[in-house]
Amino acid sequence: MAFSPRTSRALLALSILTLGLAMPSIAFAEVIESSVEQVAVQPGTELVGLDDFTMIAVSWTGAATEPPNLAVRHDGSWVPLEREPENPDSGPDARTPEAASEAGSERFSEPTWVGASDGVRIGQATGVSDLQVHLIRETTTLQPTDATALVGAAVAHDGPAITPRSSWGAQPPTGSISSAPALKMAVIHHTAGSNNYTPGDVPAILRGIQSFHQQSRGWNDIGYNFLVDAWGGIWEGRAGGIGAAVIGAHASGVNTGSVGVALLGTFDSGGASQAALNATAAVVRWKFELHGVNPTGTTTVVGSTDNIFAVGATVTLPTIVGHRDVGQTNCPGQVWGQLPSLRQLASSGYSAKTYGNLDSVSTPDGGRTTLSGWAFDRRDSAPGQFAVTVNNQIVLRQRANVDRWDVAAAVGGPVRSGFNASVRVPDGSSTVCAYAAEATYGALSPVGCTTVQSNTNPIGNLESVTKSNGTATLTGWTLDPDTKNPIDVHVYIDGAWATAATAQLRRDDVAAAYPAAGNRHGFSITVPISEGPRQICAYAINVGAGTTNPLIGCRSVGYNPDPVGEFLIAARHQNSALLVGWALDPDTTDTIGVLFFNNGRMAHLAGAMYPWDQLAGRFPSHGTNRLFFSLMPINRGRNDICAYALNVGPGNPATFIGCHTVVR
Repeated sequence: MAFSPRTSRALLALSILTLGLAMPSIAFAEVIESSVEQVAVQPGTELVGLDDFTMIAVSWTGAATEPPNLAVRHDGSWVPLEREPENPDSGPDARTPEAASEAGSERFSEPTWVGASDGVRIGQATGVSDLQVHLIRETTTLQPTDATALVGAAVAHDGPAITPRSSWGAQPPTGSISSAPALKMAVIHHTAGSNNYTPGDVPAILRGIQSFHQQSRGWNDIGYNFLVDAWGGIWEGRAGGIGAAVIGAHASGVNTGSVGVALLGTFDSGGASQAALNATAAVVRWKFELHGVNPTGTTTVVGSTDNIFAVGATVTLPTIVGHRDVGQTNCPGQVWGQLPSLRQLASSGYSAKTYGNLDSVSTPDGGRTTLSGWAFDRRDSAPGQFAVTVNNQIVLRQRANVDRWDVAAAVGGPVRSGFNASVRVPDGSSTVCAYAAEATYGALSPVGCTTVQSNTNPIGNLESVTKSNGTATLTGWTLDPDTKNPIDVHVYIDGAWATAATAQLRRDDVAAAYPAAGNRHGFSITVPISEGPRQICAYAINVGAGTTNPLIGCRSVGYNPDPVGEFLIAARHQNSALLVGWALDPDTTDTIGVLFFNNGRMAHLAGAMYPWDQLAGRFPSHGTNRLFFSLMPINRGRNDICAYALNVGPGNPATFIGCHTVVR
């Protein structure tokens, strides 16, 4: 007789208990788990005699947005199921590690609770291929444990009773679960499953949804942060902590900074019960109190490829929305019409847990910016806690470090509620935000944000290069914001290393422009140089936090940087003058312009852009496309036409290349 692994574990436990084997004391507990069997099917087929399953979902590919009609065999009778359309905007945000593990081009319905069923009947359908039914089953096993899993309700501090994950048998996440610094909105969903469930069915429904999200969809955990049943029970969903701003997989494009609350059931033909609405309002109110979000206020989201808004557009929304407000879905059904009432319920009795303000932000100095302000939790007499983010990443979190008697007198907080913090910011533009942290869960509530500009790389200027008697002398200045000390300058000639020197000459003008840097940042560097045209470049060498050794200037020596050319022909052609010649600039291989004046007035512009083989030998590095050939309208009588080649790069603005007279 063959034994399954589950049977073997049960027999082992029985042997230990009955024979009293000399082993350490081990406690065993029944553990109920959900699993998903994915069965490939064809439309118009029937499967019977299956092992009992309690939930069912469908996946498919193709153009159809709805799966075939389904019926399940329950207690010997066929029960038709309401057809659930695809919900394309459920899931993790695009370009996240969790999204990378999600199933590819498949479309999915939501899982439906069907009780103990043993058959599936699949209707006909068009535009459907790769059809699969997902049969979700419950299995009970004996597993060794140190203690029986906790049951009952987790009482949130100053909040509603929330039943923890351990009470419904949640499985651990299959991947990492991330949190945003803070919360800014709530998205309300329905699970789109059956409404025909009992209070005792709820844990199994939650287990089924989680297993479907993890095993069929490829997500790290159940997608919702909280779930609410028809009798007002609040259940902890995704792992990571009920007080944290855990990033879910419930509304693509807006998961970060939102809390997803799903009401169990489908509400296409009617709204949710008052008990469910009250419970949803209670958990949203509590989350908003922790994170300082006004239930009747507004927030902004940015459009992306995975929500319904134009990419890059900033859209203002209520802080409590339905999934259909941000995605291509009808979710949460008729509950969407109950959202105004839900917002009012959530605002009733609302009281933010933290207070604070960002008073000032300094201009970054050497890649660091300083923030000053105050923050405290009104429920806690201990010194306040605050946090700082740079570009939405927490870089500092600590207790208040400054006494603020004015805050204590004005709003009743602890004296030690002020902060003065210095944080590093990267080069360029950064968003820096300060938060008040509440005492129980450490949830963050924003007290102010600002945009700062920072440069931690060196700055400077190569002001001149002078050639004399086989040498070239470079002069200029450079400094690094991270230090007052002189820094090095590296010199290259025609791309090859030449020399290094320290910029330590006195430059009072530099000190006047950058007072914190001091005045020892000038340089005068002489290098040997061979005859002929040469390009000399200087680089400032970074110290401290910067990431590059920036180029501070290049100069070309040993050649005339002005354009050259010839105005060869000017001849009358009907009412115009035919203008022919050539022009180029030694600083570029691109086409340059030629400007014509007629009788002293600017009259015409042509490009030196046509091929002329005679130029190939004279200027081999510039090709042959340097001929200009153009018609310019002229006046009756004498037309004195003069041409100027326009300069690119260093040198004079233009070079005179000739004049001709044309009479019309």
